[in-house]
Amino acid sequence: MLCLLAAGIGFFAYRGLAPAPSPQAPLLHFTDLDGKPRQLSEWRGRPVLINFWATWCAPCLKEIPMLVQAQTELADTGLMILGPAVDEAEPVRHFHAERNLNYPVFVGADQAIVAMDALGDTRGALPLSVFISPDGKIVARHSGVLSREQLESWLERYR
Repeated sequence: MLCLLAAGIGFFAYRGLAPAPSPQAPLLHFTDLDGKPRQLSEWRGRPVLINFWATWCAPCLKEIPMLVQAQTELADTGLMILGPAVDEAEPVRHFHAERNLNYPVFVGADQAIVAMDALGDTRGALPLSVFISPDGKIVARHSGVLSREQLESWLERYR
């Protein structure tokens, strides 16, 4: 009887402690710098890093050079970085042109905030990075400046 009780407790403890499956990324819509609507689903089949940022956010500006470099150097992994800005269009266009960003950037503060919420943001802080697997599952979230090492560790299983 004691063995049966222990087995039952062990089974339920295991099920309760097992990692939950990764949720599917929601359908997200963005507006690119040319005013064209884009959907997250366009990049399905590739690992995607969605990095929410703003031109007025000092930590965001600190991590952007790493993101530009990563997009170039990790292209062979299929990585696609997307940069929705929680900002107005004109400062984003100016910043994009000045810094020559090599990944898609999107505008629309309200649209970006809705996307952050849909991706499970609980802090409302920038920068926010969300990593989505090629099959469209949310694999990881990180608030604050993302390190190259963290990004590479997320990508490792998709190389």
